Amino acid sequence: MPDKQQVPPPTTGTTPGGPPAPQVTVSYANFRQPRHHMRWRLRVSGHIRGVRGTHVGYVQIRRFGRWQRVASHSLRRHFRFRVRTRVRRLGGADVTMVRIVVPGVGRSRPVVAAVRY
Repeated sequence: MPDKQQVPPPTTGTTPGGPPAPQVTVSYANFRQPRHHMRWRLRVSGHIRGVRGTHVGYVQIRRFGRWQRVASHSLRRHFRFRVRTRVRRLGGADVTMVRIVVPGVGRSRPVVAAVRY
């Protein structure tokens, strides 16, 4: 068994001066319902830090006390897209939270989605 002084401490994130740790950020989320349609549209924008290339992200909304996957979308470093959700009603929620989960990278902090009628 190695001596405790010889074992390097676990690293969280990156080394000093190295690349930043991967991070997903949602900057803007907006629910909108067209006048004569029942389906809600969700518009999301944000960015991914610390990774390159295209990744698949899963859009989730918080409904009825749990996170529900609404759609998947391919994401680049900066992203902005619309999702036509299968959600017919928001269920009378006062606040609708949105987040994006990218496997292998992480998940964003929940963001309050503005609701526009």
